[in-house]
Amino acid sequence: MKKPLAILLVFSLLSPYLVSAQHDSCQDKEFIRLKDVNISDMTDREYQYFMMMSEECVDNEDEKKLMLKLKPKLLWFITGIAIIYFIYDEVVDGEDEDENGKDNDD
Repeated sequence: MKKPLAILLVFSLLSPYLVSAQHDSCQDKEFIRLKDVNISDMTDREYQYFMMMSEECVDNEDEKKLMLKLKPKLLWFITGIAIIYFIYDEVVDGEDEDENGKDNDD
């Protein structure tokens, strides 16, 4: 019973870091190149791409700020659940041992 919990705990602790490892649109090579180009020198297609990536970049920055705020809270939440589970598991195991001990005495 403890093996699935250990796997869940490890995955839960790593999941915020795995999610944040996604592609960063602000570091896109074409987007960086277009930042240095004057808007009047861009083609319509380049301008559309630049505007789309600008919006994604802003969204990604907001998401990163939110994740930085939520990661510590998520870590404490997951740790609390694991502690509660271990305490509950010990109590249940203790009750099972008591019941087994009583059955053997009769």
